[in-house]
This record gives sequence, structure tokens and C-alpha cells, in this order.
Amino acid sequence: MPKELGNVETKLQAMSYVLLCILQKLDEAQPRLITDVLNGVRADQEASLAQSPVAQPIFDEAIRFLERANQRKGI
Repeated sequence: MPKELGNVETKLQAMSYVLLCILQKLDEAQPRLITDVLNGVRADQEASLAQSPVAQPIFDEAIRFLERANQRKGI
């Protein structure tokens, strides 16, 4: 039996899904948008981590999300 998501997890998953859909629609209207944002996040990550590694998990998750959005285009 699959594990039920709690209220917070359900809301986060829903927001993630909606944001993914919005990003893909924006990328259709402005090709390479997701790739450009992804490259910007990677650059920010590099600059930020030179000062403090505390934000590493946030950058890692943002990069995973953007990579997923970029891969699922056109599906």
C-alpha cells in the first residue's frame, strides 16, 4: 500500500507540479528559458558555495527541479 502524503507534502507536490507546468509553457513561448534559468542557478550556486555551504541542498533541489522541467518538455 502506498504511503499517504501529509497535508504539507500534498501541497508542496501540487505546487511543484503547477510550477513545472508553468515553466514548460513559458519555455514554449520563450525557447531556452529553462536552460537559461538552470545555468543562472548553477552560477549562483558556485558563487554562494564559495561563501557558505549552508545553501547547498536548496541549490541541489532547484537544479533537480529545473533539469526535470527541461527533460519533460514536449511530453
